[in-house]
Amino acid sequence: MESTQSALARLKKGQAPGNRDILREISVGCDFMLGFWKEKYLDNYLAMGGSKIKFLTGRTGSGKTHFLEVLAMEAENQGYIPVSLSARELWIHDFKEIYCAILRQVRLPDRLQLCSLEVIRELGYDPGSIPEGITFADFLSSQGMLDPLTKREIR
Repeated sequence: MESTQSALARLKKGQAPGNRDILREISVGCDFMLGFWKEKYLDNYLAMGGSKIKFLTGRTGSGKTHFLEVLAMEAENQGYIPVSLSARELWIHDFKEIYCAILRQVRLPDRLQLCSLEVIRELGYDPGSIPEGITFADFLSSQGMLDPLTKREIR
């Protein structure tokens, strides 16, 4: 109930509800725009390596945040990690600040952990078989399996 009250209070201020279930329920009339961005941007442009930073501008209350939240939900459904930044809270003239803010939101250490587990799997090992507190390289070394080729693959 509190989430609903919070969403209602945000909507009364002209803000997006901040609740995905409610956002999905009240989103009407944006299918055309969402379809365009999904097909042209998410399915094609980004998938082909296009720029991942876009700026959206418009008048207060025009639906920018609402649309971006709907688009972020769609992006997340496709496996992207959406990030939301505000020019009111971040100096956008400094790309270092932008990238640092992005890295904080995507929880970079968690992402790197997931990547390392995928590398272990691709090398044919089960990440669950590695004892807690030991690196993969140390684990392989203790098993006599850390040859130069495997070292290179890990890197």
